[in-house]
Formats: sequence, C-alpha cells, structure tokens
Amino acid sequence: MLGDQGIAHSHSTSQFGTQIEMIGPEEIRWGLEAAPIVEMDWTHPLVGGIELKASTLEAQKSFYTQVFGLTTESETNQAIHLKQSNGETWLRIVDGGTATPPPFALGEEKPAFFFPIWISFETKDVKSANIWLQGQNVNILHPLTYHEDWFGTDIILADVDGNPIQVVQYGRMNDD
Repeated sequence: MLGDQGIAHSHSTSQFGTQIEMIGPEEIRWGLEAAPIVEMDWTHPLVGGIELKASTLEAQKSFYTQVFGLTTESETNQAIHLKQSNGETWLRIVDGGTATPPPFALGEEKPAFFFPIWISFETKDVKSANIWLQGQNVNILHPLTYHEDWFGTDIILADVDGNPIQVVQYGRMNDD
C-alpha cells in the first residue's frame, strides 16, 4: 500500500520479524513490524510497541528501567526489549542511534508544542509523577503545565539521548 501511494520505504527482516521503515512528513522515521501472533485489522491498527535507536544501549536501558519501571524481556548486544508490567505496549532499544542535545540552552523555556513527542506515558497523578521525576534528576525540557485547550497537564523530559518524553494526565487535576 505504501508503494502504491508513492511513499518511499524500505523493507527488511531481523530477529524480531519483517519490518518496514519510512520517513513521515515531519522527517520523523517510522517503522512497522509484523507481529505474526497478532491478527491485524488494518482499519484499526494496534500499536504493539516502539523501537528507539540508542547511542548507548546500557545507559538507555538503565533510564527506562529505573525511571519508568520497564523490565527487560530479552537482550542482545544490539537490542534490548523492555516491557511494562501489565504486558501492554513494549519498548525496544536498538544500537546505532545518535544522542541529540536540545537545540537551545538548558534552562531556556520552550513551549510544549516545540517538542516532537516521541513517547508519551499517561498517569492518573501527574503532580506526584512530577515530584518523583524531579527527585530522579532527569532532564526536564518543559515544566508541569496545564493546557486549557485540550484539558490536560503534562511535563516533558528527555531520556539519555535527548528524546522527548511526555508524562501526561488528561482531564482537570485535583488542586490539593
């Protein structure tokens, strides 16, 4: 279907299965991977996981396991497959990425929409998450902010390679 629509893409097979990679309109690389054990209805696709290229596998593994509580499901010298405790969406970290520092001085505030959000974690208590994240000494890119236009509150931080991560609570927060 991608070829029929004129979308440039590549096709490969790895230890994880058949993969298709393309570049979206915002120059963001996207990959799709076949999951042979999941029947897919392409009118309602399932996002099973996210793959991230890392400059240092071990540093990224430490970040996502310590800060977000993901656990290691499998590991090679070129890839680490992490999962959530509830068995939902997984994160695969693959060797071969490049660290990308923010394109502005640390401490210089930018609006939340400045960051192309790559990963978003939803929480029911963003205020507590904010306090906990501050205690973890993570790189906060955008402080805790309530967004009146979409009725959500988020904080944006960066992982070890500088990839932005949104921690978000939808709906109005309790003011206690």
